[in-house]
Amino acid sequence: MRILLCFVFFLSGVAGLIFEALWFRMAGLTFGNGVWASSLVLSSFMGGLALGNALSGRYGFRIRRPVRWYARIEVLVGVVGCGLVLLFPAFPRLFAPLFQPFLETPAILNPLRLGLAFVLLMIPTTAMGATLPIMVKALHDDRLDFGNVLGQLYGWNTIGAMVGALAAETVLITKFGVAGSAIAAMSLNFTAAALAFWIDRSSPSSPAALPESRTTAMTSGMRRLTVAAFLCGAILLALEVVWFRLLQLFVAASSHSFAVMLFVVLLGIGVGGLVSSRWLARRPLAYRAFPHLAVVAGLLVVWSYIRFESVPSAYPNGVDETGMQTFWLSMHLMFPVSLVSGILFTFLGRAAFEELRDETGAVGRIAFYNTVGAMMGAMVAGFVLLPRAGVEASLFVLALVYIAAAALAPRAWFAGGAGRRSAGWLGVLAAVYALSLALFPFGLMRNHFVPSAVATFATPDTEIAEVREGVNETVIYARDRWRGEVFATRLITNAISMASDDPNGKRYMKYFVYWPLAFHPNVEKALLISYGVGQTAKAFSDSSEIEDIDIVDLSTDILDTHRVMFPEEGTSPLDDPRVDVHIEDGRFFLLTTDESYDVITAEPPPLMMAGVVNLYTQEYFELLYERLNPGGYATYWLPVRLMAVTDTQAVVKAFCNVFEDCSLWRAGKLELVLAGSRGATGVVDPVRFRRQWEDPVVGRELEVLGLEVPELLLATFLGDREFLDAFTEGVPPLTDNFPHRLARAPTIDIDFYYQNILEHVAASRRFRESAFLRERLPDSLFEGGLAHYPWQAMIDWALDVYFGARPIPLDPLHRVLTETELRTTPLWLLGDFMEPSGAVEAVVARGDVDAEISFLLGLRAMAARDFAGAEAHFARAQELEGDNADVDNDYYRILALRYDGKLDEADELVSELAVKMGGRWQSSEFRRFYVETLGGRSN
Repeated sequence: MRILLCFVFFLSGVAGLIFEALWFRMAGLTFGNGVWASSLVLSSFMGGLALGNALSGRYGFRIRRPVRWYARIEVLVGVVGCGLVLLFPAFPRLFAPLFQPFLETPAILNPLRLGLAFVLLMIPTTAMGATLPIMVKALHDDRLDFGNVLGQLYGWNTIGAMVGALAAETVLITKFGVAGSAIAAMSLNFTAAALAFWIDRSSPSSPAALPESRTTAMTSGMRRLTVAAFLCGAILLALEVVWFRLLQLFVAASSHSFAVMLFVVLLGIGVGGLVSSRWLARRPLAYRAFPHLAVVAGLLVVWSYIRFESVPSAYPNGVDETGMQTFWLSMHLMFPVSLVSGILFTFLGRAAFEELRDETGAVGRIAFYNTVGAMMGAMVAGFVLLPRAGVEASLFVLALVYIAAAALAPRAWFAGGAGRRSAGWLGVLAAVYALSLALFPFGLMRNHFVPSAVATFATPDTEIAEVREGVNETVIYARDRWRGEVFATRLITNAISMASDDPNGKRYMKYFVYWPLAFHPNVEKALLISYGVGQTAKAFSDSSEIEDIDIVDLSTDILDTHRVMFPEEGTSPLDDPRVDVHIEDGRFFLLTTDESYDVITAEPPPLMMAGVVNLYTQEYFELLYERLNPGGYATYWLPVRLMAVTDTQAVVKAFCNVFEDCSLWRAGKLELVLAGSRGATGVVDPVRFRRQWEDPVVGRELEVLGLEVPELLLATFLGDREFLDAFTEGVPPLTDNFPHRLARAPTIDIDFYYQNILEHVAASRRFRESAFLRERLPDSLFEGGLAHYPWQAMIDWALDVYFGARPIPLDPLHRVLTETELRTTPLWLLGDFMEPSGAVEAVVARGDVDAEISFLLGLRAMAARDFAGAEAHFARAQELEGDNADVDNDYYRILALRYDGKLDEADELVSELAVKMGGRWQSSEFRRFYVETLGGRSN
């Protein structure tokens, strides 16, 4: 019977963690995914478990047929748990009116969230919390067998939870959706209940007699044990929060990574429970080794951190596609302490039984205090330790607290000869523990782990400008310098490069604003979801026509460090009095606000990060649509460089199911933008369309970002609804119920995107045939946009080979220099992306003009059609470089002379170049171009 009941409890653990994963996912849609909201949901969950522990501990002794009671509880968990998942989609709109008045009053909003979450989760979580004490009562035969039983049940249930955590994330939600996964979990509960009912009916023993007496007094020893249980629970959950933060420097903070990390923690606890079961079966008094193991746990916290220094370098940084990198990193860091924690809980339960002689009372009390401690530990780690002390000091403090748990062991355990020997060994361990703390490697985080996390995105000229270990994440700013001047600043949160203000980054992030401001006749109120590096917000604040700008972001740490990106007072968008900042989950804000907007845009974190999928589902786009004013526009980031083709199709389908006039545009290298409106109709006023380019601030920014004229913005068009419907035909949309329609580890098919979406000839044909553009654009803009596709193709080519090895694009360069007045387009073709940063100007201002600077100044003059000035700069660069002058400098100098009409001088330089190049000259592309296109002399 014992083996079968352990299997039953294993199934219960699997179902329990599946439900937990589903409840947390769905609760995020109702209460938000902010750190406060998530923590309150976790508190509600653990509060329910603790209540179940307490009730079974208080009244469990009255149960005569514990297996039958257990079966009933499993049925209750399955029915209510599944029903809760199925009802959760209705809760967001049901509770929104309750939350709305307190959206800007977190002191009221957060307790309201906590109360509602607790009420919703109370029945199933309380029932879950009651199962362990009742099952121990069912299997316990005699006093000496208690620890063995507790360890087996605790171990197998936790291992079941481990399986459930991974199964929900990797299999069930993907194949069956959230609702189907809930039904699967309920089926496991029903299976466990059916087996329990069968065992109860087939058991030959009569119902257990109620005890004649029961110890309820809290003895001194029991007080010590309950405080120790509280501390052990608090330390382990706090460690879990800190460990997860450290690991996020090396693996993506995705839901799959979190599932793997939780898998390892539960594996350790479960194995610890089984180890303690065998240990207590052989040595019933082994539980008195609790203080020794508590000290060992503290040692392992320190040693695991020290040893971890050499571990991440053995694995590649970045997105972990298989989960094996996350698994092995987690095993190194978390498994040892988790295993000891599983033993500690069992030992505490066995010791409590010695004090109370009551199965349910002992397990219920220890589990209650352990669960309450876990709840408090997670809160303290997230809101106190990490933001105030950081990862490293938090680990030190938590390692130190283990000695307090060890000190709570009852003094009676150390009486007699065996007790004195035990005390001696404890003293030895304490000495080693004290030495380890004294030698704790402070500085390892800042000097090793953070630079290792940045290394993936760094160049030799990259420096770490700011590190903040905050409530939400570890925020890192890395600056790329050129000649000592800042060229770009990158925001890295944990292991993910969130955004950079390099030219491509600035272009696509500001495009989210430039596009709707061109199409909308009068934007008065705008909403930005996700602040990032502030470039989209800056585009909003640069526009003088907007009266109110709301910015919603989860991270106070990113907002508090905005000065890294905008160091001068008055330059940050957060300095603008029109800006109101809301620290909240974007989806929860849309759900609860009563505001409406002319423009809503968003630049969420990368899609693989946990919770971000909620900002790409069809239900989310419906909320976004509802918050638009009539005629308002939404623009949305579609980062295909991070998405499999099926991912892109699922998101596009979700967006187009909501926005009737959906269209797709190319904002940057592989940064696409979905655009749609709430019923915008009519022909756009060309004067209003062009107003941004006439603004001295915005117009200059448009110019340096390669959107020099309105027609270039139009030439970024890729397709309207007709094209997108064909692109997504037969593909289901991304929805809340099927969030894993985004691949966990997408296979990026860049060739597909270039051949089927980005190819310019096809895109220009779709522009010409677009009924949407014919309806919205006046003839002048329509024809102008179509005519600018060749120049946009040049810009896209320049971005695609961004700072890479490139040939000189002679024919495109000639065309754009001779047929247009565009300045940034030829500059980018020439390979100069420095202008948006102002780095070249800063170097010139300090008088540091050498060959490289002269060459760059020559490129600037060439793009401005100041060919005489360009030739002078190139000549100066050649003079400064002497014999080391690059042949490209000759090319550009010759071109400058030719375009300046100095044909003889150009031909003379060509002759000199032919001699310099020798046999390479006759086959060179430059010779062909110079002779055939420019009509120059060969040599």
